Amino acid sequence: MILNILKAIVFVACYLFLLVANEAQAFDEKKWSKIFLKKSDDYLVDDDSFYLSQGRDLRGEVKVLSQKLLETPEGNFNNHVACRFPARSHWLRKSQGKLEVGVPKFCKDYWSYRKSFNVDQLTLVFPTEYFGNPASMFGHTFLKLSNSQQEAMLGYSIAYGADISDKPGLVYAFKGVFGYYPGYLSVNPYYTSTNLYNDMEDRDIWELAIKTTPEKIDLLLKHLWELKDKKITYYFFSVNCSSLLLDILQNVDENISPKESERAFFFPMDMVISLRDAGMIEKQLYRPSMSSRLSRLSSNLSGATRKNEPQIREDFHKDGNLKSELYDLDLLLHYWSEKLRYDFKNGDIDRDTYSQKYLAVLGRLSKIPKPRKQTYTPSYSILNSRSPRLIGVGMQRIGGRSVQPVIRFRPANHGQDDPPYGFPIGSILNIFDSRVSFVSGKPILDTFTLLHLASWQQSTSLLRSFSWEVESSYERDNAGWLIGGALGKSKIISNKVQLSLLLGMAGSDVQDDRDRSLNIQLISRLRLRSGGFFSNSMLRLLQSKDNQKHVLQMQGGYMLDEESALLLSLKSFSEGKQQLSAAVNRYF
Repeated sequence: MILNILKAIVFVACYLFLLVANEAQAFDEKKWSKIFLKKSDDYLVDDDSFYLSQGRDLRGEVKVLSQKLLETPEGNFNNHVACRFPARSHWLRKSQGKLEVGVPKFCKDYWSYRKSFNVDQLTLVFPTEYFGNPASMFGHTFLKLSNSQQEAMLGYSIAYGADISDKPGLVYAFKGVFGYYPGYLSVNPYYTSTNLYNDMEDRDIWELAIKTTPEKIDLLLKHLWELKDKKITYYFFSVNCSSLLLDILQNVDENISPKESERAFFFPMDMVISLRDAGMIEKQLYRPSMSSRLSRLSSNLSGATRKNEPQIREDFHKDGNLKSELYDLDLLLHYWSEKLRYDFKNGDIDRDTYSQKYLAVLGRLSKIPKPRKQTYTPSYSILNSRSPRLIGVGMQRIGGRSVQPVIRFRPANHGQDDPPYGFPIGSILNIFDSRVSFVSGKPILDTFTLLHLASWQQSTSLLRSFSWEVESSYERDNAGWLIGGALGKSKIISNKVQLSLLLGMAGSDVQDDRDRSLNIQLISRLRLRSGGFFSNSMLRLLQSKDNQKHVLQMQGGYMLDEESALLLSLKSFSEGKQQLSAAVNRYF
């Protein structure tokens, strides 16, 4: 007890010498707003224990912090502000030009927390978009803290998310958009996070190693300690899994622009681009999902093996026979092992059947002297991604009308006419895409996409994957409002060529005669890319009881630079009307 009191007296003496409060020098409103996670006039942390002053006043917080750092610890030393707010204390000393004195050793709770993090690496982890959950449609981000001397799957994941009890629906969406859900930071073993996203939700994962230093990791852990168990208001578009983590990293590393996370719409891809543009990404690692691994293994098998695979598999599990002369025997066994895991995860086989067949496959694979190592090269690099927001200006001519100026705005994310670089070639995620033309100086809404989702999956003789689209959009010169969906097949001929054919239903509402109809729709798409050039073609046929309509669209584009593209488009409608347009799109 006496020793602890002496330590406390020495600690206070050091602070009296080092911390002569200079409030004018210590207070930088923009910096402290970021530290306290203040957006405009809104303090995101909704927890009184996070604040020291009455009324949550920034200047008052800095003043009280300066005063309380000089107080002698009493009672439970863990309640001293140097223990509760080690990151805040660091920033105060730095702003005053004082020396770093570290966190006092009597902060037992803090040092117990720190002992659990023996880490020297920081990684941004990006699970790709997941349409099974509206909150994950744009992807997800979290941080990985790990040790370079340990296995890659060890370490910790640091994530921020909303605490949601409602089921997806209108109430769910309303609360998520307008900040009625509390959010919390969570810490989990890294392997449990990869199991959730990579296997359970079948999402590809990108790991992006962040340039950092031991001092920055130390400060990050101090900052996370202060935010531990604190309720932080969640906003789906602006304060989410990505923007909050970027705010935290900005407080730790001054290389990141403080303006990056202040947008009204901020998405996981924005965080990737922010760190990339700041030069903070050292390297990238791709972890394919189960379906991605299966697709690659299936495509690597010879045509003869794919054709005879059902009979070969039946014979093997029946009597253990397997033709050793198959030159792709090791690939086939790898495919079977992944397929068994995939089927078991989806509930297509029971545990006993899975265990029996899986062990048989692994046993046979172990008898191959030198099986080929399986590598999975992605069809794109996430570091080549462009910003998800778009603003475009151009000209168009429809039928015999005069040339009209056009402007376009889209808050997110990637549409059918965007360059496919940095995104999976078989996906569309487009919301609130608006295109306005000016006729005699008056703005007229030409097109509006409320939501357009598409997932085009490669289909082979072994993998019967379906591709699909859903869309709700308005087009003044065609079908008015169109709401529909389609299901079909896609063929990814190469990383540069993809063809899809889908059949479904659509409801349309033509504006001029209020002709509401239910249609059978056929959608065919062809997407090409080579170097900076890209092309997207689409044919949509709508067949109702009384008539048939079609839209044929051909587009060609060229990337002017990393964030700009020139787009030429020709549309032909069933009435013989044609639309020709040219635009320059800027992604920001």
